[in-house]
Amino acid sequence: MIAPEPFFQPRGTPFSVFHRTKALAGFGHEIDILTYHLGEDVELPNTRVYRVWKVPFIRQVIIGPSFKKFFLNMLILIKGFSLLKKGDYDCIHAHEEGGFFAIFYGKLFRLPVVYDMHSSIPEQIENFSFFTNPITMAVTSWMEKRIIRNSDAVIGICPHLLEIVGSI
Repeated sequence: MIAPEPFFQPRGTPFSVFHRTKALAGFGHEIDILTYHLGEDVELPNTRVYRVWKVPFIRQVIIGPSFKKFFLNMLILIKGFSLLKKGDYDCIHAHEEGGFFAIFYGKLFRLPVVYDMHSSIPEQIENFSFFTNPITMAVTSWMEKRIIRNSDAVIGICPHLLEIVGSI
């Protein structure tokens, strides 16, 4: 499970990661979570948490897009590759922008991908006024379309996101 956020912190997506992991573990699945170096350790059955390397100058990550997340996501990309190379996985379950890495990994390692869509990536960029120039908006829209089209399953957390998935 790719969770590109501080795990665990009591906020949106980390709550979803926690409860989806708890439910999957309850069905007997073993889960490896790949996340940032930030967050509290929590006990979850049948679950191992792998964190990217500690970055001393990053002590917190705000909600929404940021340069810190971009840097940490590059570490997730590298560490995810090494985990998949060593591990014996049945599928990749990715949250948020982690879906982009998941579809890359899915093709490379021939694994099905489940995309857990908590928000629309271009809408997040626009709502947080993070580089809303036309090029950034086009790239994030392209990314989102690639994630949705190349995932084997998409979990949308609200009707609006399911409409986006349906339109793509």
